[in-house]
Amino acid sequence: MSALSSFSRAVVLGLGSLGLAVPAWGQAGPVVHFRSWPIPSPNSQPIEIALGNYGNLWFTEQNASRVARITPRGSITEFSLPTFGFPNDITSGPDGNVWFTERFSQRIGKVTPSGQFTFYTTALHTLESIVTGPDGNLWFTSFGDHRLARITPQGVITEMPIAPGNPGPTGLASGPLAAPRTLWFLGYGNNRVYAMTLP
Repeated sequence: MSALSSFSRAVVLGLGSLGLAVPAWGQAGPVVHFRSWPIPSPNSQPIEIALGNYGNLWFTEQNASRVARITPRGSITEFSLPTFGFPNDITSGPDGNVWFTERFSQRIGKVTPSGQFTFYTTALHTLESIVTGPDGNLWFTSFGDHRLARITPQGVITEMPIAPGNPGPTGLASGPLAAPRTLWFLGYGNNRVYAMTLP
């Protein structure tokens, strides 16, 4: 074994003794280290996570009917929905609050940084993705009704026409700077990617 190979192996073994994750021997790639924190509610089925205000992250616990906040140091605070629901996708809103969809309860939820909930009811079904759009409103997808919808920070909901073909929209995202008033989404049901220019 060459001196260089001996040195490399010693470095890898040294990193492992410090508790740092190292790639398998002979594989190229960066040295990575994972941290994890247990969620207080057992079997909560965490499903989506988003960055909120003050450097905290928020995530939904679908099976536990909760929305939770985790600090960068890993401190978790859970907030139970007032009535049982299935919180799904989550995003930081333009009003400083966190917004989320409820998959089966036909509601859009808003939660303040202190954990106070407000809900807005819609006639749409199977609510999936939600994102803050470039127009300062929140946009969400209704997979069951093949619709996009907009909700203002004040809670006014407007359904939007959608491209033909019953795409079953999901995976909503704001467009890049090169297309500043564009929303992108996936057509789960017809194998397409869509871009919608806002007025």
